[in-house]
Amino acid sequence: KMESALVEKNVARDCFINRLFFFLVADSILERLGIHIKTSNRPHISFNPLKAARGFLHDPFSDIRSVLEQQHPDYTFYSLEIPRAPIIKDVPSLYGLNCYIEDSDIGEPALNIGLINL
Repeated sequence: KMESALVEKNVARDCFINRLFFFLVADSILERLGIHIKTSNRPHISFNPLKAARGFLHDPFSDIRSVLEQQHPDYTFYSLEIPRAPIIKDVPSLYGLNCYIEDSDIGEPALNIGLINL
């Protein structure tokens, strides 16, 4: 597929590979080329895909945590309660994914098995 795209766009393979590597590390050079990073749709993420990937791998939930902190300061990543009722139509309840459930929410066990003495 890459070969056909290179032929269609009339781009030499080496030029494409060089450009690919350039943009993988070009974060600091982009401003000098007139590409203003601060006006992007995601200004908090590095334009350098390698730096961005490193950040996501280091803390993949940082964006969720920061939005949660701003919008629901009483909750943390682990204490946000997922409701018992299904959140999306035709999707089972995700209530069991809560990290903490009140004892009163658990109910009585359906089957009570006593200890067996051997």
